[in-house]
Amino acid sequence: MQTKTCTRCEKSKPRDDFQNLKASPDGKQPWCRLCHRLSPYGLTEEQYNALVSDGQCHVCGGTPEELVIDRGHRKGKVRGVLCHTCSRVLGMVYENTEILKAMIEYINGNA
Repeated sequence: MQTKTCTRCEKSKPRDDFQNLKASPDGKQPWCRLCHRLSPYGLTEEQYNALVSDGQCHVCGGTPEELVIDRGHRKGKVRGVLCHTCSRVLGMVYENTEILKAMIEYINGNA
């Protein structure tokens, strides 16, 4: 198995862990996929592993195949990891707690 060293985390990983990049001499990105995914959030691999250690969405408790990193759009701080559905719902209501409360009241009143 061929490996490549990530220039961010400095770990040797299988070449499949790197995205293709035709302009690169070796045809691969310099950062591994995980570092590329974590870089906008300023997370290390260890911090990410701690967030996903239980494998559960921090809202619904579901255990999807893939969790997404959730950050507050106002402050930009990483809050946890969510399933795609919970992440989309928060985005659709603009993280507005009043809308979420109104939705709960609506559901409870029409159950």
